[in-house]
Amino acid sequence: MSENHPVTGVNWYDVLKWCNAKSEMQRLSPVYYANGNIYKSGAFGKEGVKTIKLKDGANGYRLPTTPEWEWAARGGNKSKGYKYSGSNEIDEVGWYNQNSGGTPHPVGEKQPNELGLYDMTGNVFDWCMSIQDDTIQDCFRGGSWRYINEGSAVHRPDYNGQTEQRNGDIGFRIARSALF
Repeated sequence: MSENHPVTGVNWYDVLKWCNAKSEMQRLSPVYYANGNIYKSGAFGKEGVKTIKLKDGANGYRLPTTPEWEWAARGGNKSKGYKYSGSNEIDEVGWYNQNSGGTPHPVGEKQPNELGLYDMTGNVFDWCMSIQDDTIQDCFRGGSWRYINEGSAVHRPDYNGQTEQRNGDIGFRIARSALF
């Protein structure tokens, strides 16, 4: 794999810890907390924790919520209403089981969507989060290189319950809340 390949093989908890670490490195307020403390590697023992909460007002890095992910995948306020992110033709914008050759590809080899975002359709699923009260749950969106084309449609519902799995077809992209 090259540096242009998407990061894969990380589970949902790994990504939350990475987001908090990146936030701390840039002197931002970490987003994810467990048991009232910043959620980070080694802080919660071998078993870890299952309930992660969001810190109100945190300005650090995080996973997008599913509505945010879908808004971005659809092309935001520039959306043309495509079935896939950037086109009605999946081969123009995404890698899936029929064209991937059984492997993920470097980011940006297909055309971007209306916002200039690459690989929102296919290549690797993106970890996201759904929010219930102030507790978050895992989910992923977007399809992957080993999945059928219909699983890559922007309107496709969330897949979840995979938090601890490290798969070669699930990656992530990060977000930050707008500061006003």
